[in-house]
Amino acid sequence: FTRKHLGGSEPDRGSDGGDRNLHLPAFGTKEESGEVVKITNDDFGKRRDPKSSLFIMFYTPWCDHCMDAKPAFILASKGGSAGKEVNLKGTVFGAVDCDAEEELCQDFSIKKYPTFAYMPGNVKDVVPDEYTGERDAEEMVDYILTKSMGTSVPDEFFEEV
Repeated sequence: FTRKHLGGSEPDRGSDGGDRNLHLPAFGTKEESGEVVKITNDDFGKRRDPKSSLFIMFYTPWCDHCMDAKPAFILASKGGSAGKEVNLKGTVFGAVDCDAEEELCQDFSIKKYPTFAYMPGNVKDVVPDEYTGERDAEEMVDYILTKSMGTSVPDEFFEEV
């Protein structure tokens, strides 16, 4: 589970200013994607920011398990059931379509779908941590907060109101 060059390639800036592509929704429209953005081989290096971490879902559109996990991943990107009350500490939720981005998925040795990976932003040459927890929004949010804060989030945080 490694990337040949974690810095990635230089982003394609084109004539439109370049960074606009960093905010493209991963799954169709913004409403369908929540806060999940599309990650490509061309923009991966630009996403390596010391002030934010990445939580990535590597998937394929034909994978039933991926499609089943997608709603939980999208909900987690919005803070789970707590929504905007959760500060995800600058974590960027991204999705990589391994059919379209074969090189990126090969670089990370992705062998199964979906694969979820966490990459802290403050470490440049890091092997991503594979998330192996439940495919549940609250579990994913707990994982992100634990990785960013170093302590487990109490269960009461997710109690139904």
